[in-house]
Amino acid sequence: MSTPFYLLDTTVLVHLVRDADLGKRIDNAFGLRQAPRRPAICIVTHGEAWTVAERLGWKDKKKAALAKALDEVVTIDIHDEKIIQSYVEIWNHLRNHPTGSKTNIGENDRWIAAVTRVAGAKLLTTDTDFQCFAPSFLDYQYITIEPDGAEGGAC
Repeated sequence: MSTPFYLLDTTVLVHLVRDADLGKRIDNAFGLRQAPRRPAICIVTHGEAWTVAERLGWKDKKKAALAKALDEVVTIDIHDEKIIQSYVEIWNHLRNHPTGSKTNIGENDRWIAAVTRVAGAKLLTTDTDFQCFAPSFLDYQYITIEPDGAEGGAC
């Protein structure tokens, strides 16, 4: 059995950087730091993560941990025809979603979903916004914040 290729949503990356209980549970459940294949992130996660650091007033030590984490993952850019086409497919999927344009998924999450699909990765997230996608459309694992649900539940 091959090792899964994970793409981390910004929420997961931030929890790993914080190194609190949830970040440790995520790392243990998915073996992220010991995996032979480094997890990936979408380039928009860089901006989102630094925004979180600024908003929460992270000090130099925590910012250094964030910079290190960003250096240790594979960053996938969005300037790629396949990713742009995937973004369009996501837009169409959401437009035809039963709740229509009322889905909560933002632009950055759409790019993260597009990158996940093109990379053939499994998205790890604590963000419920991705639940508007069927598992057959986007391979993702929703991770609950409660201690007994770190492995996540089916969406």
